[in-house]
Amino acid sequence: MPLLIFHFNRFSLAAPISNLLVEPLICFWALILGLFASLCLPLAPLLAKALFALGSVGLASAEKICAFFAALPHVSLWLPTPSFWEISLFYVFLVSSVISFHLPKRGQTLFLGLATLSLIALGAALSITAINKQLSKTSSVSILDVGHGSSFLLQLPHNSNILIDGGGAGNDRFNIGERVIAPFLWKKRIRSLDAVIITHPHADHYNGLPFILK
Repeated sequence: MPLLIFHFNRFSLAAPISNLLVEPLICFWALILGLFASLCLPLAPLLAKALFALGSVGLASAEKICAFFAALPHVSLWLPTPSFWEISLFYVFLVSSVISFHLPKRGQTLFLGLATLSLIALGAALSITAINKQLSKTSSVSILDVGHGSSFLLQLPHNSNILIDGGGAGNDRFNIGERVIAPFLWKKRIRSLDAVIITHPHADHYNGLPFILK
C-alpha cells in the first residue's frame, strides 16, 4: 500500500478481492493457454487459434471484473505522497506484527512493543506534518509545467492554498489534472484548495481543473 501511494497516490479498497478473482483468470487460464498456443502455432495453427480464442475469454472476463470494481463508488482512495520515514515506519509495524504472531508468547513482547511504538511514531509524524503546515507563516509560488497553457499554485501562511489555472492540451488519453497537477499537490501534502481561479475561459487554462475540483 505505501509503495502504491508513493508512486500513484492511489489505493484501491477492492484490490484484495479483485486480485483474487482476476489473477487466476490471467495466470492459470490465459497465460497457460497462450503458452500452449504459441508452441502449437508452427505445427497446428488451427489448434493454436482455438487455444488463443479460449485464452482470450479469460482476459475478457478479467477485464470485466476490473471494470465492475472500478465503477463502484468510493472504492479508490487518493492520498498524499508519504515520506520515506512514514513508509519505513509502516513496514516496521507490519513486519513486527507478523513476526510476533509466529513466536511463542515469551518472544512476542519485544516485537509487539516495536509494532506499537512504530504505529505511535507514524501517527505522530502525520500529526506533526499537519500541524507544521497550519502554523507555517511562509508563502511560495509554484509554476507548473502543463505544456500548452498555464498553472500556478500559491501557498500562503497557515496552509492556505490557491490554484490559478489548470491548463494543458485537451487529451482524452492524458488528463493534465490527474497526471501532473494533482500529483504535485499531493507531493506538497495539499489535500484541499481554498480557491481555484480561472484567469480567462480558454481551454488551455482549465482543461485539468475538472479532475482537481472533483
